[in-house]
Amino acid sequence: MSRIVSAKEIDLIEQVVSEHTEGIGISALEKALGQYLSNPINRRTLQRRLKALIEEKRIVTEGESIALVYKHSMGKDKVIDSSSRGDAELYVPVSTEGGVIRDTVAQPLIRRRPIGYQRLFLEEYKPGVTFYLSESLRSQFHEMGRTPSGERPAGTYAREILDRVLIDLSWASSRLEGNTYNRLDTQNLIEFGQAAVGKDIQETQMILNHKAAIEMLVEEADQVGFDMFTFFNSTF
Repeated sequence: MSRIVSAKEIDLIEQVVSEHTEGIGISALEKALGQYLSNPINRRTLQRRLKALIEEKRIVTEGESIALVYKHSMGKDKVIDSSSRGDAELYVPVSTEGGVIRDTVAQPLIRRRPIGYQRLFLEEYKPGVTFYLSESLRSQFHEMGRTPSGERPAGTYAREILDRVLIDLSWASSRLEGNTYNRLDTQNLIEFGQAAVGKDIQETQMILNHKAAIEMLVEEADQVGFDMFTFFNSTF
């Protein structure tokens, strides 16, 4: 099984556990997961996934032996409540309305209300004629997305936003390879040099390697290309 699949399974397990505020035993958890996975997770693999979640402090256990249950460390409400989210999950500032939409789509599948769609909404749309935003808002977005006039050195814009996206890119690209660092751990490592407690040193090094590769691609933008220099120096 690939690391990407493993990460998705771990996220799904956390979601299912968060739905059971009183806790859920491993047998019930296996049954609940079966509703979402075409290939059920075997007991030994599930135990490894649960152990990883416990080590990351994303879930906790309560009880012993056959009475042992798993609970989300923050409780169900806090998992989906934007007011309780820390900097670890704040990617882009959003409006109040945007926050409501974000929280809605971030809910576990079992909490989402099935809903259809209006086909006419698509069929009646006419490019350049139908507008869903006000003229002032369209003008604002157009101005924000306008390409600066005049030539600028390669990588100019990337350098301007590098500090804002370096943590997100380093975390997200490493997570695709199965890295279990969360975003806050990544931020502490990059900004303060603090390695996460209990994490494998290889995961820590992976984050740093991704950071260095991203910086190289931006700072050496006028030199990178499909060549040996780029491939050897940006290898994560």
